[in-house]
Amino acid sequence: MNATAKAWTREMIWIAALFTLALGANFLISKHYLLAPGTIDIQVHDTYYVIGGSDRVLTLFLLVAVPVYLVKEARHGFRAALPNVILALLLMGLLFHLLGWHLLLYALLHRRGGWVTYPPLDALPGLVEPAPGSYLEFWNVILLGLELLIAAGLFLLGYRTGKRSQPAEKD
Repeated sequence: MNATAKAWTREMIWIAALFTLALGANFLISKHYLLAPGTIDIQVHDTYYVIGGSDRVLTLFLLVAVPVYLVKEARHGFRAALPNVILALLLMGLLFHLLGWHLLLYALLHRRGGWVTYPPLDALPGLVEPAPGSYLEFWNVILLGLELLIAAGLFLLGYRTGKRSQPAEKD
């Protein structure tokens, strides 16, 4: 087995182990072994926000895999290209996931009284200023900070990976 195949095998074992850990955490949270059955219903104002099983596992996987890969690669100085690409993909997945949460939070901030209104009320202005000092504003700022931090991390990871992959200059 050559070095490239060994590297791919090692990284796939890491990914499988992290996914198994996410499935285990999903079982501890919802008592379901599989991805699909069962949902979590969260009451949001006057409606319910339903989180499916696969969304829970994906969220848990991203929240576990990103820090583990960051620590694993920081120990090695971000030298290997394949783990850096996997880390970049995980960071992009987490960034897109957080953007979805951010959109949900934005809708909750500016829509009072739920998402579905009686049709004649649709003619009224839909955006209402949020209450000052709302806890939703706090989470909005936290999510924005995390998104900016992940974007900066992606930029630095790409710069570091690109700098290492360039051929050495000859004098």
